[in-house]
Amino acid sequence: MAEDTIDAAVQHFNLTHARPCRTKGLKLIGAEGWRPTLYLPLIQMYGIDTDVAKHLVESYGNRAWTVASMTEITGERWPVRGVRLSKMYRYIEGEVRYAVHYEYAETAIDVLARRTRYRLKYRGS
Repeated sequence: MAEDTIDAAVQHFNLTHARPCRTKGLKLIGAEGWRPTLYLPLIQMYGIDTDVAKHLVESYGNRAWTVASMTEITGERWPVRGVRLSKMYRYIEGEVRYAVHYEYAETAIDVLARRTRYRLKYRGS
């Protein structure tokens, strides 16, 4: 998709000296060492629900380990860690800590609306 966008911009603006798009060879942050089964060790090491562990790996890649390490103990027999923000969703409180500490989130709206995609309706300024 990024390559298509770059190619369209080069063509539209007649950028004759543009270099070929390099996005295919670039890894996003968290991609190093990623594999589809990365969620399994998260479950084993932290006792996180399977769907939450899959969500963390899909959203954070190898940084899911950092998010998992920032989770709290639930007080339940299972899952051991990862208190959900809502029982209806896979988002956990460790993601809020991660967003504040590593992604410079400053407000509740910043975390909930932009990082978890909760759709919030509120009154205020």
